Amino acid sequence: MVEDKKELRETLQGAQNELIRAKGELSRKQAELETIYRTIKIIHSTLDINEIARIIKDVLNKVLKFDAYTLMVYDNVAKDFVFQTGKGFSKGTQEEILSRARESKGDWLEDFGSLGKVSPISKDKYSFKCIPLRAHDRLVGGFCTLTETASDLSKENIELITVVATQMAIAVENSILYEMTKKLAITDELTSLYNYRYFRNRLAGELSRAKRYNRPLSLIMLDLDDFKNYNDTYGHLQGDKALRETAKIMVRNCRESDMVARYGGEEFVIILPETDKQGALSVAEKVRQAAEVHHFPGKQKRNQHITLSLGVVQNSEKISSPKSLVKMADAALYKSKREGKNRVSVADST
Repeated sequence: MVEDKKELRETLQGAQNELIRAKGELSRKQAELETIYRTIKIIHSTLDINEIARIIKDVLNKVLKFDAYTLMVYDNVAKDFVFQTGKGFSKGTQEEILSRARESKGDWLEDFGSLGKVSPISKDKYSFKCIPLRAHDRLVGGFCTLTETASDLSKENIELITVVATQMAIAVENSILYEMTKKLAITDELTSLYNYRYFRNRLAGELSRAKRYNRPLSLIMLDLDDFKNYNDTYGHLQGDKALRETAKIMVRNCRESDMVARYGGEEFVIILPETDKQGALSVAEKVRQAAEVHHFPGKQKRNQHITLSLGVVQNSEKISSPKSLVKMADAALYKSKREGKNRVSVADST
């Protein structure tokens, strides 16, 4: 009878302990689910890739008590690893891990990084283990950590990381699409320069700033000499190539602070903040000279020369609106045309 009571007490104690353990496990699971929910909600509330990275890193640092790890996110549209975050590994090691994963399109994670296999890497001689992260039979990322801590990577951890990586892949894709949409809205499709609408808004903003701080601002307007004849002779495809190459010449010979745009047709413009007419004249001459010696495509692989005519104007009390600045630059451009082409003319802004 005594033994029966003892056995009953032990059974009850065991059941109570199991209940406590199950309750603790349930609390942990609930906390993880809440973490995932909050993370997903925050991730999808922003399109800033840097902010997304910070959120993910904070979450993983709370959930994973690892000294070093790296999480890579795979974009199934781009077919490439597009993002990496983590801690503990040196920059060189992180870059090498990402490079190996990229070059193999993720196969390296399977071949050399699966759990149970060790791979030394980089001059730091880290040994680590990697796992591919998959959702619905699609690769969504890769996770690597040090060998000595990989044994602490539970199935639940892997599931959590996979969920986070999946949501991050969606967020990264949304961010990339958003940036592409923004770029398309302000970019000329043919030349990849800024378009007329963006130029107009930017010029108004730069001119307003120049007036407020009493600073110089210059504008260059240019077009390709005899471009209609070139188009008629060599065809529109070659003409488009010539416009693209002219755009590249302009960008190469302008400064980072300058803004190059396609105005329309064969006309281009360059906004030069903090630049007087002498500085703008110097830039315009560099562009003109570079185009003069450039070999543009012609028929049967014969190189052709195309020259540019340019007009330069600086802001002043007389020329203080975007419209007047463009009008004076255009007048200077056509002065170059009248005087023989392939030259730069400066508008009188006094």
